[in-house]
Amino acid sequence: ALRRLRSGLRLFVPFLPVRFVRHWGGVWGELARALGPAREADVLATDTLAPRWADLPGADALQARLDAQRRAAHAGAAAAVSGAAHALALLAQSHAALTLPPGPAAPGGLARWARRTVRAQAAAVQRRARQALHVGPDGRHALRLAVKRLRYGQQFLAALLPERLADAGPWVEAQALLGELNDLDGALRWLGAVPE
Repeated sequence: ALRRLRSGLRLFVPFLPVRFVRHWGGVWGELARALGPAREADVLATDTLAPRWADLPGADALQARLDAQRRAAHAGAAAAVSGAAHALALLAQSHAALTLPPGPAAPGGLARWARRTVRAQAAAVQRRARQALHVGPDGRHALRLAVKRLRYGQQFLAALLPERLADAGPWVEAQALLGELNDLDGALRWLGAVPE
């Protein structure tokens, strides 16, 4: 939900006040950074690493290290969403969104803007795909983010798009594959930080 909210803020920048986007983009970006380590630790524990090392020498020490990091990350995530500050931020953003003044009209109408926006996002994905072949994990990560933005944009704007532009099926598969590769890169980084 947080990823979609942040993508929505970026998508509708042309129609939202700059201060609104900057403020709430910062608030939800900070929360995403607080929740990220818990998600990464969960992926390591359930998908990428722990299931593969059960029979290896030193597996108990690796598991203990991962479990400790996972507990700490979960505590950080819980602290980020359980305090009054988080609840107040949710209420404040809801209030701010509901009291926004009318934004500018989309040039040529909203449906035309939606088509142009999705086409521009698809072109950005194609550019990133070409770059990703040459820049390794960082390029794949940037490509995954571009695919995610395109997919969420299609979902947000589906009612305004012709069927061929609204079909997010291929992007769902691409995002899943790129996510798996990104998780494997994260697992390699984690292993690289483990003492011998």
